[in-house]
Amino acid sequence: MKRATDLLLIVGFLVVDVLFFHDLFKPGEHTALPQILTGLLSLIVIYRSAQSIIQDQIKHKKIAN
Repeated sequence: MKRATDLLLIVGFLVVDVLFFHDLFKPGEHTALPQILTGLLSLIVIYRSAQSIIQDQIKHKKIAN
C-alpha cells in the first residue's frame, strides 16, 4: 500500500508540474511565487517517494537472499 501511495504521489506531482509549468515556454509568460513553491515542494515529495520505493526494494531484496 505504501508503494502505491508513493507512486501516486510521484505521478500526481508530475501532472501538477506539467500543468503549472507548461506555459513557461511561451513568450511573455512569467512564473508566480505559488508556482515556484509548488515546483520546489514537488521536487521534495518526488525525491522522498522515490527514496522510499528504492529502500523498500533493497530491503525486500535482502530478505529474499
